[in-house]
Amino acid sequence: MTSTTESAEEAIERLKQGDLTLKVITLETSVKTEDDFECAKLEELVDCLLSCPNVVTHLWLNNNRLPDKIGVKVAHFVRDSATIKVVGLSHNRFGDATHLAMASVLHVNTSLERLYMHECQASSYSRIDCAFISALRLNPRNTESSRWIIHIWNQGDDLPTLKQAAESLGPVSMLEWLRHCDRT
Repeated sequence: MTSTTESAEEAIERLKQGDLTLKVITLETSVKTEDDFECAKLEELVDCLLSCPNVVTHLWLNNNRLPDKIGVKVAHFVRDSATIKVVGLSHNRFGDATHLAMASVLHVNTSLERLYMHECQASSYSRIDCAFISALRLNPRNTESSRWIIHIWNQGDDLPTLKQAAESLGPVSMLEWLRHCDRT
């Protein structure tokens, strides 16, 4: 079997069978309308990912009109996965809830290198930035290959700016660390 699929049905079946060779799921523009059936299929896929979090390394769900309900579940998958390296969620209907959930799970996830969440429907950008800065303070990213595009594609990588802001705040205090430990 190939390590890649572009079919939600195939990905679901392979994950249910425990296929450890599935590494890349590319389902861009799978949901062409706001059809509940199409969204339900992708929600079922995310549920399968949650039950098998350490298989897939690349998840591309761009341009699917997905709501926050599914976006938050993707964030939970990222939290639980030790293998996920790339997540593409741009051009969906994700609002602040998905962005804040993703920032929250990045307090603990160490495998994710690239995150694409630009051109969604978030509105509280300063609050979202603060959440990602908090994640970077408690779980710094040092790899050169890391890239986070959270807001607008043509503005480029948001990670260096967020990382600089996190570093400018100085070391994490004991109180911050204890609060972090209580949440994890």
